[in-house]
Amino acid sequence: MNAATRLITNTWNFDCGLKYMQRHVLHWLDISLCVTVYKCVHGMAPGYLSELCRPVSALQGCRHLRSAGHAHLDFP
Repeated sequence: MNAATRLITNTWNFDCGLKYMQRHVLHWLDISLCVTVYKCVHGMAPGYLSELCRPVSALQGCRHLRSAGHAHLDFP
């Protein structure tokens, strides 16, 4: 991800602010966060985390919403 950031932003290897650019300019998430959400959605994470990442289509009363067909997650 650092190499891709340097390529996109045309910066050098030791320039400061790569993490800032990834998070605030390019809006990229950390890989570990993405893996954790994937595990939560697919039932491979602990229960206390999995209950925080519920698809909108699995919620009672929200199945008919437009967002239910787009694999969006519910925010508690």
